Amino acid sequence: MTNKQRLLLFPHEYRVFPHQRTVANVLRAMHILCFSILVGGLFFDQPYEFLFPWTMAVIMSGLSLFAIDLFSSCIALFEIRGVAIVIKVLLLLFIPLTEGGLQLLILFMVVIFASLISHASRSIRHFNIMPTSFQQKYGFLPSKSRMKKTN
Repeated sequence: MTNKQRLLLFPHEYRVFPHQRTVANVLRAMHILCFSILVGGLFFDQPYEFLFPWTMAVIMSGLSLFAIDLFSSCIALFEIRGVAIVIKVLLLLFIPLTEGGLQLLILFMVVIFASLISHASRSIRHFNIMPTSFQQKYGFLPSKSRMKKTN
């Protein structure tokens, strides 16, 4: 990977677009609302036709939130918050392979896991799991002064 490519994916400072925080907050609220309706619909055994649009809204809002994180810096993939998203997606991929009660159990696990991670301290959410030696070797380790969140 060239230095230019590395800086595109892992900039020295987080990239921010206008109104990013507002957009992320609106998307997050929509994501939580749609996910709540989806879980309630499964809990109350609603038909597929009712659940499908809510499922799509959850997927699209979640992907949009993750895209905002990755736009800021792909370092999110190596932080607890990014790893948590990957784990949630992997858990959710099991839902089509299961039925009824097991689907709800998976969704409840995702809700609990997401709540624990999202309400953890910033130092935990942004903890980088990539070994420091790897980060230094390949130039992924910005100084603390260069990697301040601006929003």
